[in-house]
Amino acid sequence: MMVGFTQKMGPVKVAPTFAIMMPTSSQILKLGAEGLAGQIGEAEREGADSGRPEFEGRLAFQFQLDKAPGVAPAAIFWSGFRGKRTSIVDNTAVAGGPADYDVAPYTSGFTVSSKQWGNQIGLQLPTRWFTLVGSAYFGGDMRFFFGGQVNSFFTDTGGLFNPQSYPTADGGTLVASGGATLACNVNPGDGPCPAGNVVIAPEKPVRSFGGFVNLGLPLSRWFNANPKGRNAGWQLYLHAGKDQVVRKDLLNPVGSNGADNFGINVSAPLPLAMGKVFAATLYYKLNPYVTFGLEQSVYGTRLACPYAGPCDTYTIAGSPDNLWQDHRTEFGPVFTF
Repeated sequence: MMVGFTQKMGPVKVAPTFAIMMPTSSQILKLGAEGLAGQIGEAEREGADSGRPEFEGRLAFQFQLDKAPGVAPAAIFWSGFRGKRTSIVDNTAVAGGPADYDVAPYTSGFTVSSKQWGNQIGLQLPTRWFTLVGSAYFGGDMRFFFGGQVNSFFTDTGGLFNPQSYPTADGGTLVASGGATLACNVNPGDGPCPAGNVVIAPEKPVRSFGGFVNLGLPLSRWFNANPKGRNAGWQLYLHAGKDQVVRKDLLNPVGSNGADNFGINVSAPLPLAMGKVFAATLYYKLNPYVTFGLEQSVYGTRLACPYAGPCDTYTIAGSPDNLWQDHRTEFGPVFTF
């Protein structure tokens, strides 16, 4: 459900918007055998199991920066959301835990949650000579907003001992992010965890930040092309974007389960740390119905290096590296009806 309105205040239009949505987590078994079934079973259900909706808001300010005919209004905006995901461990799963754990407080099962949140600021500044669009964000577990390399949460067992993960009701053990975990909050040595010292290990969202800048250049206008001639439809767009995960949330202290480490030891995780894109797109509008585009781009995905050891996840041109790049050249028509 979404509601909003627009109020004109002199030369500025103010448009607040508020929405209530169903939360859903980024929890995805990226390399797991469950594939799409695991993704849907975990991500969608964890949002619904939180027992509360996701709240989203947006506040936009619109004004005419360039009063030339045909120039769209400029806009500056803020948007944000806040939600929650929850995993459920039922009583049968708890009963299968280790014998040296006092699980009496959890014999009926237990739940563990993490927050989802994000804030974004953006602008759109159209003029007769160029159009500048930019955006920047910061948040945690931002699946629907495609932020954080689709990382979700991590189970923080720092300061805890003898952690034991349990299968959850939403499709698996969630080993990619550490899982629903009980642990001892004191060091039991070689003995069992003392009664009353078994606690639920907290789960925390994987935070990320990033944004993009897009510059549109109306080449035909620059060169005073005849508006009715064949050279009236040339446009060039330059784009750069980045999505960076907070390193601390990827490579957690020894004793924690690294986010999306696929069950690999925390000293050698395989987390997606950063994505980037640089692109240049040239458009030629043949007529109101057909536009041709030529794009040259480079996409990159970087994995966070472990605390110790080389960054040799990939072999690029015969050399070890942790950055995978995809160079693309694309050409094709766009039909508008």
